[in-house]
Amino acid sequence: MIISFWSIFLLLIPLFILIWGLNFFRINILKKVTISVVRMIIQLFLVGIYLEYIFKYDNILINFIYILVMLFIASLSAIDMVKLHYKKLLLPIFGSMFFSWIIIYTLYNYIILPQTGYFEARYMIPISGMLLGNILKGQIILLNNFFSRLRDDEDSYFYLLSMGATKLEALKGYYKVALLSSIKPDLANMATIGLVALPGMMTGQILAGASPFVAIKYQISIMISIFSIRILSIIFTIFVINRFCFDGYHRLRKDIFKKN
Repeated sequence: MIISFWSIFLLLIPLFILIWGLNFFRINILKKVTISVVRMIIQLFLVGIYLEYIFKYDNILINFIYILVMLFIASLSAIDMVKLHYKKLLLPIFGSMFFSWIIIYTLYNYIILPQTGYFEARYMIPISGMLLGNILKGQIILLNNFFSRLRDDEDSYFYLLSMGATKLEALKGYYKVALLSSIKPDLANMATIGLVALPGMMTGQILAGASPFVAIKYQISIMISIFSIRILSIIFTIFVINRFCFDGYHRLRKDIFKKN
């Protein structure tokens, strides 16, 4: 079924009526919503245009460069959201995401899609997009939680060091809380999937005419991969934090944070 531009426009009308109705609660977000919706529409149409050409030419080099661009933007977004310094942590965070992606995507391709090419754009880009989107969310939650807790409770960390604990031993509690906070959303999602909401890949396949049982198999496979890549990327990022975020005296480096 073809969706017309007019249909999309009609769908926007009730949205903006509802946003306008929030003024009753003194919530005026009309400008922010308008900017966000316009940006979303422009960005998605631009993505649609160049994906048409990427899928058409299906060039290995172009496909791989596109993935690298996605990884680069995800790394920038994670660092920016947590207000870290680009020069200090961009390359390490990029490396954490890249190695997580290449391991999980390789497994997914060879186990679930053995008949397709590794760099085939039709499969590589959509699947990588789902994986990288979840890496980004996991990284932001992990980094924000870890650094916030450590900076607020640095005295306890130094106390453990003074009692003879190694840096890793002293930080283990902070890592545990940050790690759990990062994976809990995916755990909740997996526990309620299909009961609370039908997920994206499954819904897309059903709308495209696939059997519900085929769609379910694909959804299960991508959910397992998403959960795996989130855990793997978190583990890699913990190594990055240990290696790049502390000085020789095990103190948290101040220069990794942006100046206000």
